[in-house]
Amino acid sequence: MESARSGGVRAGGREDAALVSRTREVPDVSYRAFLTAQPVPRLHWSAPDGLELAGSGAAARLVVEDADRFDALRAGACDLFSEFDYEGPAAARPRALGGLAFDDDGAGGVPWEGFPAASFVVPEVQLTRTDETTYVTVSRFGEGVDVDSVRTLLEATRNRLADLPAMAPSGEPPGVSATRHGTPEATWKQQVRDAVDRIESGPLRKVVLALALEVDLAERVDVPGVLERLRRTYPECYRFLVQPTAAAGFVGAPPERLVRLRGRSVRTEALAGTVARGDTPEENADLAASLLESEKLQHEQRLVVDASTSERPSRRRWRATSTSSRSSRRCTPRPPSAASRRRWLAR
Repeated sequence: MESARSGGVRAGGREDAALVSRTREVPDVSYRAFLTAQPVPRLHWSAPDGLELAGSGAAARLVVEDADRFDALRAGACDLFSEFDYEGPAAARPRALGGLAFDDDGAGGVPWEGFPAASFVVPEVQLTRTDETTYVTVSRFGEGVDVDSVRTLLEATRNRLADLPAMAPSGEPPGVSATRHGTPEATWKQQVRDAVDRIESGPLRKVVLALALEVDLAERVDVPGVLERLRRTYPECYRFLVQPTAAAGFVGAPPERLVRLRGRSVRTEALAGTVARGDTPEENADLAASLLESEKLQHEQRLVVDASTSERPSRRRWRATSTSSRSSRRCTPRPPSAASRRRWLAR
């Protein structure tokens, strides 16, 4: 795996590079205003339980372009966080945010131009909001990173945040001028028939078909404004943004989190079964009860549970110290193949 040494993720077991981060508590600030004022890459993650993160710039990047991306990312993250210098609360610690392609061949092509097969970024500037407090964390990675320079960057960032408002309006939607389905109707119907045939004749038990919808907007989209409107419209959903370049961004508000790993505990939120809302609270209660009593929906839910628990991940060992001025994290994942060690990049 190649290493860009202008502050990149260390490769090949080098011990002379380190991640240095410092944190300060700051007054509450509008996340829309923060993201609007920041350069790419820009990232955002918000959970209904109150944790919200926003980041910009890249202290370090983990980028993989081939099928062995999971093991390569795991090895790179272990290398990056094996020993880092951080002072601050655990909630505001530096994090790697990003995403991976479903296909082994990576994303590629429209609309995924600019997205590698796997890419995670440790933001240079990270804003963290908990239920009670807002923090700003700045990070730098490289050989001989000076702690004083990180503290200086932290103070300069804190001063810039002081000029941002605590609240910012979401603005108006850009409007839609045209829409196009990516899959012709005849092709879609044939896919449904093929899926039914496979369920009836083979081991396939459930399939979820999706349609791509291309939309032409009347005005340029304001991504931070979209996130703010999603927050107000769907407060109980998760919200995310992965924006590697000024011309490409992935944003959404799913109702469920696919998986959460904490120590040796894995938790998933699997939703199956929906129904339209009624006109009154009483009607909504009856509809909710019908979901619990539906044999069809119980079958769908069981399929989700079975799929989630049918395979156990390989056992891996993690050991981490509590937050301190010098934190150490060790892991022993299965190493990626030599072919997967493509490149580690940073700015």
